[in-house]
Formats: sequence, structure tokens, C-alpha cells
Amino acid sequence: MPRSPRSRRKGRATPIAFRREMAQATAYCGTPPLPGELAARFNLDPILIAALLAIAALHILRTRRVASAATGWAIAAVAFVSPLCALSVSLFAARIAQHMILLLLAAPLIAIALPDRAAMRRPAALWGASVAFLIALWFWHMPAPYEATFRSAALYWLMGYPQAKLVDWIHHRFKVAE
Repeated sequence: MPRSPRSRRKGRATPIAFRREMAQATAYCGTPPLPGELAARFNLDPILIAALLAIAALHILRTRRVASAATGWAIAAVAFVSPLCALSVSLFAARIAQHMILLLLAAPLIAIALPDRAAMRRPAALWGASVAFLIALWFWHMPAPYEATFRSAALYWLMGYPQAKLVDWIHHRFKVAE
């Protein structure tokens, strides 16, 4: 890709070159939506839908808190299947909204319905989980890793790993008595 003399010195692509590169790569949630097509941009990836249904079903069948588990997984499904997923490709604010829906709504509901593990209630384990999550969140939102998630579905899902660990931390930190 052609680079301007100024960007060549810094080793960075020009905005035009970056746009061309992004146009060639397709993010997990698809290409950025045009304003008129957003309402129809549902993510109907069969693997995603099958995985969400299978994990939710296993969780619901193995818990006494069925309403909490079902609601949490339904909210997670909405975050990944709704047009918010497509919008998150083009707007950072939409991507953050998707993360907040997962972290502040879905995760606590899913965590409440998980089985208890007393070993994770130790303060050292909670601090360790919190620091690890903070570092992972900071790393994935630096420019290079963040941009890489738009080019690789595997990296997109790997970025969600710290969120899954947060579900585990919330569950053990704020466990409701059976």
C-alpha cells in the first residue's frame, strides 16, 4: 500500500491506506453498516447461535436459578445477535455499549446462577482476578490489538476471555446464598 513520505518515516499507514486495509478485512460482526440497513443487520452466524443455545441450555439445566441464567444468556445473545454487533464495527461507542451490556447485565445474571467454589472467595484471589482483568481490558483496547480484532474472528473471541473471567469473579465475590 502506498504511504506518504511523512508516514513512511514513522512506519505508519496513511488514513487512506488504513481505510483500504480495513475494507479488505471483514470483522466478525461484518462490514460497517450503512445507515439505512442497520435495522436488518442481525448476526445470524449458525456457530454463534448454536454455541449460545448449547451453553445456555447446559447452564439452565444444571442450576436452581433458572430465571437468572436464562435472562443472562438471553441478554448476551441480544448483544451478539442484534444490530448492535454490526454497529460496533464502525462506532467505538457501540462496541463499548456491547461490552457494558455483557459486563454489567449479562455477566452478573449468569454468575449468580453458577455453582459456588469457596476457594475463590479469598481476597488474594479476588485481587488477582481484578488486576488480571484490568490488564487484559487495557491491552485489548490499545490501538494495535483493537484494530486486529476487526481482521480476525479468533482474536475477536479471544478478546472476550477476560469478560468471561469477570463473570467468574463476580460470581464468587457476590455469591447469593442458595
